[in-house]
Amino acid sequence: MNQSIDGAGMKRHDQPRGGFTLVELLVVIAIIATLIGLLLPAVQSARESARRTSCSNNLKQTGLAVHAYESSKRRIPPGWTEPAGSATLPARHSFYTFILSYMEQGQIGDQVDWTKDWNVGKNKALLASPLTATVCPSAPARTDPVSDYAACHQVNASAYSALVSAKQLTTRGNWTGMLWPQARKRSAVSDGLSKTILLYESAGRPLGYVGRKPDGSTAVSGARWADKDSYFAIHEQRGGQMMNLHNNNEIYSFHPGMCMFVIGDASVRSIEESVDPEVFVSLVTASAGDVGQ
Repeated sequence: MNQSIDGAGMKRHDQPRGGFTLVELLVVIAIIATLIGLLLPAVQSARESARRTSCSNNLKQTGLAVHAYESSKRRIPPGWTEPAGSATLPARHSFYTFILSYMEQGQIGDQVDWTKDWNVGKNKALLASPLTATVCPSAPARTDPVSDYAACHQVNASAYSALVSAKQLTTRGNWTGMLWPQARKRSAVSDGLSKTILLYESAGRPLGYVGRKPDGSTAVSGARWADKDSYFAIHEQRGGQMMNLHNNNEIYSFHPGMCMFVIGDASVRSIEESVDPEVFVSLVTASAGDVGQ
């Protein structure tokens, strides 16, 4: 036994030092790891909830801007413009460019040269500014002035013919959506603004994504918010699932199991990816008389 001599010459025994044994340390580490495992999903869920709220706010802001435009012009803004179409403008622009002044972006919108395409002349630099309201916080970060949202145009013939043949969808006389290359009166949406989709998510562009993982493709069109190609049809014939299969010109979200939409009355709605095609297509069409199908 270790002994020491104090100042008075008396022997005393050393006291054993306190501490944790290896087993105790391992138990503590195991408890901490378990707590982290329990808390991490809750933290991730809270963060995603906050991101989803921010995404919803972006979409709401855009929906309200469309309504402000309509109140001022007595027309719903074009979904895009291009000379080859029936647009009244001779240049190519996205619907976002038309509503800039109603999104507190008048310093950009007031300078647009409407006689030139979105990526020509002074427009090229002017419309290259990133807009917070066009980016979903759940999507991967990018440096380009991108948009994770797209104008809802129509249901593609290749999609609806296949779904009708498979008896997943009943036929309609009109497959068109709310936004076209013309500015139209709100009365054109005869199914009702509250029953018709205005915008939806097509997030992650210009990179291609499948299963929320990059698939190696980069030729996804309409990535920039000012690009006239930021409108899409539903969808590129991928079966009965209406969303979250691929983001190449399709509805795609980084919110688990669902996508976010702006409805024609400026309300924001989340729709599960398992939605029945019949129900979903009735929300896409603007004047098919299929409300409630």
